Amino acid sequence: MENGIDGAGANSATGVGYDGENDGGNDEENDAIFSERELIDGEVGLWYREISGLVKATTEKDLEKDPDQAFIRKYLGTPRQVLGCTNDALRQIAREVVRANPEWSDDEWYALLDRLYAGSWYEHRAMGGILLGRLAPLRKRVELARLRNWLTGLHGWAEVDNTCQSSFTEVEILARWDEWAPFLAEINGAEPVSLRRASMVLLVSALRSTADQRLSDRALANVTARSHEKDGMITKAISWVLRSLALSQPEIVRCYLDEHAGQLPAAAVRETRVKLETGRKTKRKTKDEPSA
Repeated sequence: MENGIDGAGANSATGVGYDGENDGGNDEENDAIFSERELIDGEVGLWYREISGLVKATTEKDLEKDPDQAFIRKYLGTPRQVLGCTNDALRQIAREVVRANPEWSDDEWYALLDRLYAGSWYEHRAMGGILLGRLAPLRKRVELARLRNWLTGLHGWAEVDNTCQSSFTEVEILARWDEWAPFLAEINGAEPVSLRRASMVLLVSALRSTADQRLSDRALANVTARSHEKDGMITKAISWVLRSLALSQPEIVRCYLDEHAGQLPAAAVRETRVKLETGRKTKRKTKDEPSA
C-alpha cells in the first residue's frame, strides 16, 4: 500500500482550471497563479502524507489490530482497505492538523479534503468527514457542488455518515437555505446511493436541534420520495430521520406515520413509534419477558 499523494484534486486547489496551454491573460498574473498553486499543492501534499503516516502509526501501535478485511469491509460497506484506526484517534489527528494550520485559506483546506476524499483507505474518507466537522468557517461557505463530488465517491453507511451525521448545523444550513433546499432535493433523486442517503442524514443533527418547518418539510419530502427503496442504506436512513424529527416535532411525525405508514419500511415505522412512545429506538425487555 502506497503511503503518498494519489494526485486527486491536485489541480482544483485554486478553482482555476488549466491543461498546460496558455488560455490568455497577463503572463505575470498566470505565473503568479501557477506559483500559488504549486505552493498549495506542496504544503497540502506534505500534510496528506503526514496524516496517512499518523493513521498508519496509530494502528501499528496495537499489534493485535489486524481487522478481518472481508468482515469489516462488508460491515462498513466500503470497498477500501480498513486499517482499524478508531474514530477517537482520527479525531485527535484532525485536531492536530487544524491546530497546526490556523492561517490556511479555503483553497488549502479544499485541496487537502479533495485528497482525503480520494484516498485509498477507509480512514482517508473518514478523516475527510471528521476534519470537515472541525472546520466551522469553511462549512459556512462550503461549495455544495464540491460537497456533492465528495459524497459521490463515498461507499457504505460509515463513510457517508462520517461526513453527514454531525458536520453541518441547523444554523449553517438555514443561513443558505436557498442553496441547500435544491441541493438536498437533487441528491435525493441521484443515482449513487451514497447521495440518496446523504440527502437525509445531512439533516439528522439539524432536525434534533430545531423545529424549523423548512427542515422538517424537506426531510419528510425526501423520506417520502425514497420510501419505496429496499436498500438498507436508505431504509435505515429513513428510520434515523424520522426518529430525529420525533425529538423536536413529535406531533408532525405521528401525523406523518398515520398517513404514510403503509408505504414506509416496516422497521422504520416500528422504530419511530417506539421512539415516540419511549424515547428509545427499541423497547427494553422486562426481567420476566422471554428472549425472542
